[in-house]
Amino acid sequence: MNALNSIWSQKYLNYEIIVVDDGSTDNTQDLLKTCADVKNVYQKNSGLSAARNTGIANSSGEFLIFLDADDWLLDDAISTNVSYLLWNEQLAFVSGAHDKYFVNEDVYINFSQEINNNHYLHLLQGNYIGMHASVMFRRRVFDVFRYDTSLKACEDYDIYLKIAREFPVFHHTHKIAAYQIHDSNMSANKPLMLKNVLTVLKRQKQNLNTAAELQAYKKGIDTFKNYYR
Repeated sequence: MNALNSIWSQKYLNYEIIVVDDGSTDNTQDLLKTCADVKNVYQKNSGLSAARNTGIANSSGEFLIFLDADDWLLDDAISTNVSYLLWNEQLAFVSGAHDKYFVNEDVYINFSQEINNNHYLHLLQGNYIGMHASVMFRRRVFDVFRYDTSLKACEDYDIYLKIAREFPVFHHTHKIAAYQIHDSNMSANKPLMLKNVLTVLKRQKQNLNTAAELQAYKKGIDTFKNYYR
């Protein structure tokens, strides 16, 4: 319930909540029956990308955030990212900093990078965003792109690259969300993560137009190989 509680605690109150239950086998459905202001959408287990696409299809808001069940938003997360998207209507998404919470050690580590320009080029070098809940999307980008259901992981990195290649995006260093790191995280499966992240990045090779982009791409390949070895 941490994820839902963090939404109900937001300073920004004009929101809708869509919970996509992707074939859970726990007591999720029983818990959701007690939440009157939540739109509950159940589907057979289809994976992260399909769940995100279902959330898009069932939402009506102008701006969208994707929040997994064991993560949470900080109190001013929505208002902060909304302010940036209202500041510049050309932005396809805005992303911010986040905390990584290492459950086993009970330690929080702030993850923040200053990226002020050339966002696509920086994303080729690595996923500086790091957590999908720190991102707020403008709805219209999903008229062009959806999450790729063929990917078993790194679907977020894939869509960041696709969007940043085509549209203006923005990044800031205000903390937006917290991400739990534990042994059952998908990211702990290094072979799976490496296979999918390299698949995602190599798709971009045909789109590279400059020497700088090619250099950034090569750096990204090396970075991910070293990170997931």
